[in-house]
Amino acid sequence: MSTKKPYKVTHAEEDNDNIRYKKNLELIKQKAPDVAKQLGDTVITGINLLPTPSGRTSGVIWDVKSQSWIQLHSLEDPIAEAKKDIDAIYTPNQKIFTLIGAGLGYLAVDLARRLRPHQRMCLLEKSAQLFKAAMYCCDLSDILGDRRVDTFVGDGCLQNVEQYYLGFNTHEKFYIA
Repeated sequence: MSTKKPYKVTHAEEDNDNIRYKKNLELIKQKAPDVAKQLGDTVITGINLLPTPSGRTSGVIWDVKSQSWIQLHSLEDPIAEAKKDIDAIYTPNQKIFTLIGAGLGYLAVDLARRLRPHQRMCLLEKSAQLFKAAMYCCDLSDILGDRRVDTFVGDGCLQNVEQYYLGFNTHEKFYIA
């Protein structure tokens, strides 16, 4: 399956998705040109983006192992779901947050908006397809435009993690969530 939405899309919705994607792509070109190139070459398959009653986009992803569609976010209100989830884990005492898997970006954006000056966030998304889908669904400027947020995308992202964490001072490493 492709990212073609399984409902009738108005031209305004398509335009908004494309504008959002282009804005996100420009930000990632500035921050990580190699990732931008990888995303540009990525074809999205196995992800269906779906409208929600809240007016946001959610989606499902095909899980090969279970041979079924897996819900990525709330199909009612993905932003409210992300806020509730981040409310449960956020603390101002934490120095470094690590998110493994971006989904469609809602959790990462909510967390990035809460970061205080002494906090950092590391976002790891192994699937370039899923990250590209997120770029259509969500304004990622709070992630891609913030120097406190480090984003690693694609198959090689996990290889960067060790070097990334070795760059922190010992006292910071005690506060990784």
